[in-house]
Amino acid sequence: MDKFLPFSFLIAFFSFFGITWIIFDTDPDTSKYYIYIFLVFLIFLLLWNFLGLIFYLFMIRINRRVDPAKYIFSSYNISLFIATFVSVFAILAILKLVSTLNIALVVLSLVCFVIYNYLGKKLKGRSKD
Repeated sequence: MDKFLPFSFLIAFFSFFGITWIIFDTDPDTSKYYIYIFLVFLIFLLLWNFLGLIFYLFMIRINRRVDPAKYIFSSYNISLFIATFVSVFAILAILKLVSTLNIALVVLSLVCFVIYNYLGKKLKGRSKD
């Protein structure tokens, strides 16, 4: 599992340059819709990989007794939720639909997703009688 961490850094690095290319070299008035889809996808990849690496490095420094594969899984799981949250907000900002109700719905849906992810692991070990 540790051998894929450099690839994660490279994906985050290339995503950063893709985002800067889209921001500085494209005209928002004349660009097609797929440029915005690519922008949101690159934001998601950048945050997921970069935050996953940062969380992994912090977890390794704090506690060294657990298997590194568990650290990788948990750090990338945390960064997945953060990247999803920011990407959904980027979609709302591009579509100019940011409102209090939409923000509350996004927060509620991601909290439900996190709870389901946590409880799904707890219930997976139980037998279905």
